[in-house]
Amino acid sequence: MYLLLDMLSAIGGAAVMFSLTLGLGAGLTARPVAPAASTPTVAPAAVADSGFAGRLVAALERAGPAAARHGVALAFAAEPGLAPRLPEAVLDSALDALLEGAIAAAPAGKVLLTASRRGGTVTVAVADDGAGFDVAARRAALRPTEAAVALQGGRIELVGTAGEGGRVRLLLPVPMAHPAAARATRAPAAEPPVAAPARETVAGSA
Repeated sequence: MYLLLDMLSAIGGAAVMFSLTLGLGAGLTARPVAPAASTPTVAPAAVADSGFAGRLVAALERAGPAAARHGVALAFAAEPGLAPRLPEAVLDSALDALLEGAIAAAPAGKVLLTASRRGGTVTVAVADDGAGFDVAARRAALRPTEAAVALQGGRIELVGTAGEGGRVRLLLPVPMAHPAAARATRAPAAEPPVAAPARETVAGSA
């Protein structure tokens, strides 16, 4: 539970937040969490169309049937405007693996998916409040995912506390600005003044 609260506080007040609940026979539906005064709410359709955040929501939808079988409540919070450097296929596979492990470790519990940026890194984290988090077993299960993410310049970190749940963090690089664009945004350097050419003096014969 403390891991879930820590992740939400790390995201900050500008996050888009949803509580995802499962209705019997109705699949996965979304409803806004009661937000802080500074937290804007966004309709689920808007989130689904918002690029990277849409990939996260789609992953939660794919995890819906497994969450229903285990009685797990899913929640989601993400900063707007995130765009890490990772192919969609690799991202989708990684999200599926992280959510699958968290759901299995937290029967009748809660799983929280968050995304935030600090500097040049986007962190996608999946935390659960279950008692079944085994760091060694989870790392072994995530080894193929870890290798695929590493090829794209990212990495995976695992943190777990016996009886209190665990957290898996996917650390992804943010694309660098194109060199030409970066040069265009720089203020042009002042050019040194051009010295006037020296005049030649020709002495006439007396």
